[in-house]
Amino acid sequence: MCSGYRLQTISFDGRNRMRRVRYVDPESGEAFDFLTTVMDLAPGLIALLYLLRWRIEKVFDTSKNKLEEVKAWATGEVAQEMQAHFFALTHNLLLLLRQKLNAEHGIREEKVERKREAAMTRRQEKATQHGRTVARFQEKLPAIVQLTAQFIRALRNGITRALRWTAALSHFRKAMKAYL
Repeated sequence: MCSGYRLQTISFDGRNRMRRVRYVDPESGEAFDFLTTVMDLAPGLIALLYLLRWRIEKVFDTSKNKLEEVKAWATGEVAQEMQAHFFALTHNLLLLLRQKLNAEHGIREEKVERKREAAMTRRQEKATQHGRTVARFQEKLPAIVQLTAQFIRALRNGITRALRWTAALSHFRKAMKAYL
């Protein structure tokens, strides 16, 4: 996956063996160390899995804030687990709605797509100036992994204003084209 890595096996008290993977980002030259008990995956794949895990955590953290999830319903373990499941369900339903808007009505997060393209172009130019390159998998990752605040606000406004679906579609179309 990437030639910029180094492997090392380490243990604590001579018992629990772990593998330290040092991944050097081809874009920035920055080194990242990952500890894992998985011994049979390629180092580049370990680095990619850590990146994807970080992105997933970031998605849920920011979505929690955008959905104004501020306080636990209860202190019990079962209640907290239920709340986490409901939050994940809500997030996934919103992703399905976004997918449906795109597939059936051509409504996409155009502003976010343009912003990402511009950012990738800047990253490639900067990396090239320093004799580096952006890792190929960066371009292959999904462009939009987070629900934007504008998407959530558009949905919330449609619900609180009790808009009919056709009126809500018009509202979504405007919100997804440009920052309002």
